Amino acid sequence: MMLSRTALNQYWIGRYMERAEFTARLLEATIRLSSLTRAADPTADQSIWQSALAVMGESEAFEATQHRRMVTAGARADFSPSSRRPRRSSRP
Repeated sequence: MMLSRTALNQYWIGRYMERAEFTARLLEATIRLSSLTRAADPTADQSIWQSALAVMGESEAFEATQHRRMVTAGARADFSPSSRRPRRSSRP
């Protein structure tokens, strides 16, 4: 006899496995399509990946991540030692 908790956990494991398999297949297909079209049209690569993100429903999350990365990269550039101006000494 199986406990209801065990049955529920097995159900959700199965669902997550199906999702992971779908994502892996989609990524594989996108990588193959991207490599085929890159030789013909290098600009098509971005639209291929955008469509894959749209299929997975992750376009907004990806855009938010990219925005965060740009903001973080900008903040790092502002505080990096190479971006700082040398201080002028008050001594002659």
